Amino acid sequence: MNTPDKAPSFDEGLTAQMRGDFRSAIEIFERVLEAHPTSAAAYHQMGRCYVKLGEFDKGIECLETTVRLGPNRIPARLDSGMLYLYVNDIAKAKVQFLRVLALDSSSVKAMSGLGMVHYHEKDLGKAISLFQDACALNPSTFACHYHLAKIHYALKNPAGVQEETRQSAAICQDLIRTRPEQPEGYFFLAETFMVQEEYRPALQNYLIAKDFSADGVMHFFAFGLHYTLVDDYLGIAACYNILGENRYARYFGELTLKIDSGNEEAKRFAAIEG
Repeated sequence: MNTPDKAPSFDEGLTAQMRGDFRSAIEIFERVLEAHPTSAAAYHQMGRCYVKLGEFDKGIECLETTVRLGPNRIPARLDSGMLYLYVNDIAKAKVQFLRVLALDSSSVKAMSGLGMVHYHEKDLGKAISLFQDACALNPSTFACHYHLAKIHYALKNPAGVQEETRQSAAICQDLIRTRPEQPEGYFFLAETFMVQEEYRPALQNYLIAKDFSADGVMHFFAFGLHYTLVDDYLGIAACYNILGENRYARYFGELTLKIDSGNEEAKRFAAIEG
């Protein structure tokens, strides 16, 4: 136990973080910073904790400070780039991933992140090239296979969709085998089925993700990607709507509006008749 005159250590913060007690971890890192105000590592881990809590503005502030204190800290720049993607600040995400690639041209995470930047910019040629390069270095990079599947779908290339979704599904199933109680693997497997237009198995996995989502938790992370409970509910509603089960589509639309009252997609589902 910490005595009043003994500040907690950085390692104690990491321990709290690893057990999922992010509020306690933040408090510990704040006290570490009182004694060591230029600790880039403490700012970095505190930023990660804020991200896990869905407090993205505070996470950005911490990660920006980390990068300012340690400009060549690749993990911090990668986290910062992904966070900017989460909040849809594509230009700032791009800066971070390009900086990482300038420091390490073989960074799979930076290639994947920059590929997602180009995907958002609708520069599909550059996105494909980066995703393929990343997969060549690490074939288990889910985000790349998943986005390649979406690109092939948009380009009406069913063979490409089939191959990339096969790879994506296998990666999700590996995650489910190792962490069967976690919702992320089921959600992203459902997303993979959606690209294939296989709505019944997509629905099944969205529902499992919902059942495994802890009460009060809104934000989930896996494979360098982020989704919210709202995304899961909307996926369920979309599947029920496509499958003609309108009563359930309406129910999940209404359930989503209790969390996000201004969500336009949820309003459309909630207004379904029949």
